[in-house]
Amino acid sequence: MELRDSRRLTGLNLLSGRAGAVAEVRLGPGEDADAIAASWSEAVDELITSLGWPRVERWSRSWSGGVTLLMDAPLDALYAATEINEWALARVRGDAPRLEDTAEAIRASIAHESNPAMMALQAAAAERNVPFVWDDDEVSLGMGAKSRTWEAASLPAPVEVDWEGLEAIPVVYITGTNGKTTSTRMTTRILQAAGMTPGCTSSDGVVVSGVEVERGDWTGPGAARRVLRHEDVNVAVLETARGGILRRGLVLDTCDAALITNIASDHLGDYGVLTKEDMAEAKGLVCKAVKPTGRRVLNADDPLLVKLGQAEGAPVTWFTTTPMSAWLEAHVEAGGEAWVLEDGWLSRCRGGAREKILEARALPSSYGGTALHNVANALAAAALCDAIGVDLKAIKTGLMDFGSELSDNPGRCQLMDHHGVQLLLDFGHNPHGVRAILRMAQGLLADRPEARLWVSLGQAGDRGDEDILSLSEAVWEARPDQVSLREVVGYERGRESGEVTEMMRAKLESLGQPSEALTVHEDEVASIRAALHWARPGDLVAHLVHLQRDAVRAALNESSSSA
Repeated sequence: MELRDSRRLTGLNLLSGRAGAVAEVRLGPGEDADAIAASWSEAVDELITSLGWPRVERWSRSWSGGVTLLMDAPLDALYAATEINEWALARVRGDAPRLEDTAEAIRASIAHESNPAMMALQAAAAERNVPFVWDDDEVSLGMGAKSRTWEAASLPAPVEVDWEGLEAIPVVYITGTNGKTTSTRMTTRILQAAGMTPGCTSSDGVVVSGVEVERGDWTGPGAARRVLRHEDVNVAVLETARGGILRRGLVLDTCDAALITNIASDHLGDYGVLTKEDMAEAKGLVCKAVKPTGRRVLNADDPLLVKLGQAEGAPVTWFTTTPMSAWLEAHVEAGGEAWVLEDGWLSRCRGGAREKILEARALPSSYGGTALHNVANALAAAALCDAIGVDLKAIKTGLMDFGSELSDNPGRCQLMDHHGVQLLLDFGHNPHGVRAILRMAQGLLADRPEARLWVSLGQAGDRGDEDILSLSEAVWEARPDQVSLREVVGYERGRESGEVTEMMRAKLESLGQPSEALTVHEDEVASIRAALHWARPGDLVAHLVHLQRDAVRAALNESSSSA
């Protein structure tokens, strides 16, 4: 038995609806998850009895080769609870320190961590139905423009708080494997068109009403708190990645609506999430946060999400880019809601009535309808905004305003002309995303039989061998004329330099890609320069797993200057 991780879960999580301390354990040959969980629970009882703690609730979740163990704890004793977990597992292994010594050390931890003022505010907020947002440094009551924040070390007593005006604002969660960031950006553009001041988190940063306030991959709890504490924000759009969900849980255990774009193979193997079904369960946590009066917005083209939508919870609004199935027709006829692509139009179906909203090919982000994945993202964003009461005029305006400028969606599905060569820059980094963007590329080339396709991509080293090889298969399906493989600089993550590109090269050759139509480059800049040297007017260069945006932009500008 090996303790792989011990950490705090600070909110609604995969095992329970509240905060606690979690331990992830890798089992050895012949070890039984249920037996380990039972022995751990007995050891926890032994230690908390010595500490004088009340009995705590516990949960366990088994997975292939391991088990996850969770005990609940007060917010101001979570670090101490991780120490309890660690001692209990050492007790199971047979190498724990003396109970008396451990109890004395943990009492000191509890005293150091204790924050009675925070716990009093949490209780008072719950009594008044006022949102409570906390971390180690700050505590907030209310949300956004209707919130107030204090340093965690200098909190007022509940009687000293002016509770008037401390309220919730509309909050939506967005998650999924692909399309999260684009859907988030579309949603915020619609909300701006509705006259609101949205704050959003995404894998590109924190943005308030279109203005970037923090750059970087901000899709975890820290980003959500940043938005929920911003004094101008009156609606929160929280892109929530699986890492934040699994590492810490959700910041808020309630929201007004939640969108899941799709579930595909990516980032499997961490935190006991080993299969797509596991990932659907993890990402489905946002649906558990939706109020009974809210809406779950789910992709009707994804079998795992169809199954999730059948689970108990808030009403579901479905979206689809394929002809409506019999069950979806029945859902609508029974009074349910769906946003669908029908006869080339984005349409809202409600209670049997159908209303055409926008022609798909007119959307700037769809590039004449070739970017079907962006049509799906537009349907999802429209359904999400509709779910929180945004009117159709704002939905139309926002979607028609999005995508006409490259700055609207940096790093995602950016199509540009470079001296007659089409460049398609995209973050697509897993087979599902790569297939979507290359289908778009094939659509763009459909009426140009003489044009050629160059595909450039790499992959991070933390993906499994099967995932890396599947990426090569997705590229081969598009039958590119030339493939450029490259290192993803800074993302080797334990693999030797060149290992990933060699795996992909060998797989592509085995599928039929000629060796002379395969090149390897050291980074994105070297690849884009080689592509521009190879391409002739009319060709298309699909540059995927696009991370080095500034460097690639500089290379393109340099190429234009020297042309």
